[in-house]
Amino acid sequence: MYSSLFTASLLLVPTVLCQTPPGISPAASKNLGVRYNDLTLSANQLLPESTIPGTPTVSLDQSLTGTYMVMLVDQSIPQSSITSTGPQVQGLQPCRTTRLHWLQTSLSQTSSGTFVSNSSAIAEYGSPLPGLDDIAHTYVFWLFPQPANFTLPPWDAGRVYNPIEVYARMNFSTNVIAQEVGAPIAASLVSVPVSVSMPRAGEHNSVW
Repeated sequence: MYSSLFTASLLLVPTVLCQTPPGISPAASKNLGVRYNDLTLSANQLLPESTIPGTPTVSLDQSLTGTYMVMLVDQSIPQSSITSTGPQVQGLQPCRTTRLHWLQTSLSQTSSGTFVSNSSAIAEYGSPLPGLDDIAHTYVFWLFPQPANFTLPPWDAGRVYNPIEVYARMNFSTNVIAQEVGAPIAASLVSVPVSVSMPRAGEHNSVW
């Protein structure tokens, strides 16, 4: 049985501070704690790729009951055929689309704030990896409620999301998920610039 463990961290931020990029839907004002090893992210932190290896841990400074899901989505994937945004992905820059990096369902929270799951991830975690010669990419972690018998809405359903490099992760919409399950509980925003020193497993200009 696969087990994912998400360790608690307490981040004190102003409640009026939006944890998602301006114009991006769905928006969230509550900060989701995200931690890579000994590094706890702050709001809209700029991180080099070398500081974020491995699957992060996530937490919330609020007691919750029920079942939840977490996802990480790149908001800055270059795609020249896209010059405007539709209802599935709102608020992106022109010629940019999304890419799913992580989708873990069946999470529950422990008394310490930790989220745990005994289920395999729908989309295994893939570290942020902006393409060479590109701008810094914006990544958003979202925590959503997970209703009983949840299935992905049609826009996101019917795809094979593993392994991490599959094209099916492109054009993923958190907006249609919010329409299905309700607003996100919390989110966390991070920017990752290109680092040419990071090993890219033979990829020269790929975007993950």
